Amino acid sequence: MGGMTARQALGVGFALFGAVMLLVLLVVLHRVLAVLFLGAVLGLTLSPIADWLAHYRFPRVLSVLLVYILIAVALGLFGWYAADSIAHDFDKFSATTLDIPGGYQLPSGDQIRSYVRDNIGGISGTVTNGVFVAASVAVDFVTVFIVSILFVVSRDHLQRLVLDNTPPRHREETHRIMLLLGHRIRRAVLGLFLGMAAVGILVYVGLRIIGLPFPFILAFFAFLTELLPFIGPWLGFIPALLIALTQGWVMIVKVAIVYLVVQQFENHVLVPVLHSKVNQIPALLVVIAVLIGGALMGIIGALVAIPIAVIFETLFFEAFEPWWQRRMSAEGDVEGRESLSAD
Repeated sequence: MGGMTARQALGVGFALFGAVMLLVLLVVLHRVLAVLFLGAVLGLTLSPIADWLAHYRFPRVLSVLLVYILIAVALGLFGWYAADSIAHDFDKFSATTLDIPGGYQLPSGDQIRSYVRDNIGGISGTVTNGVFVAASVAVDFVTVFIVSILFVVSRDHLQRLVLDNTPPRHREETHRIMLLLGHRIRRAVLGLFLGMAAVGILVYVGLRIIGLPFPFILAFFAFLTELLPFIGPWLGFIPALLIALTQGWVMIVKVAIVYLVVQQFENHVLVPVLHSKVNQIPALLVVIAVLIGGALMGIIGALVAIPIAVIFETLFFEAFEPWWQRRMSAEGDVEGRESLSAD
């Protein structure tokens, strides 16, 4: 085999087989792996809170559960306020909707019953699929929370396991890179959430000022679409535009101005500040990572894309690049000594 020994050939074959099996595993189990990864990222993000409470002899498991309880209470209050606001906006929307050319005409009760009878099979299948999708999403959420708790509890043990299996001369550097990775991933998650929250709040305030119905729902939709760069703001604008069409051309212009102002603020203020001060990673890397992750695995892929990009960027600049520079420097020294010997 061109000078390759049987042992080397066996090692290469084993490595190739392992690489192929890993690719197959990633393709088949990408959703499971993404959910587990999200759980680890969430646990890593919550670790500082658990560390802070640990100083007061508060168990780590209870620390994470306390955070989740506070989040659940906040979401409950948010939902209660949102339901009341949506109900009020719906009444206002029904009373003020304008007739526009080719305007909307709601179907009658007889038409609805007739449609249901004629399409009962398709409706049943749609409902069943919806139930399965909802159940799958619920299981994913529960899995993320459980994994995050386990990660917080076992983080120190995992770190010790990695360092114990690292050559002694590389342990200090490995420990430094691990701490840096955790720090940068937490900042990336914080930057992503702050950007989404800022856009949602700005859209809500703007739509509230101009009096467009359903500002809460539209702002929450804009909050979610911020996961997708470039197309996200346009997707968030579409529902607001459809509702504005029922309110007249003046409202359409007002809605367009609100979203244009929010987008300009995001592009020229929010993105530069978050990516330079909070994320500390290039905005272009974030955009490419989210687009690729979203194309491969949808919303879950978009969620895991930024932490994965942070990991690879950090490993490149903190591990691979220094190693490559040392190697080039060593080769240069060897060539220099060889040239001096030749002279």
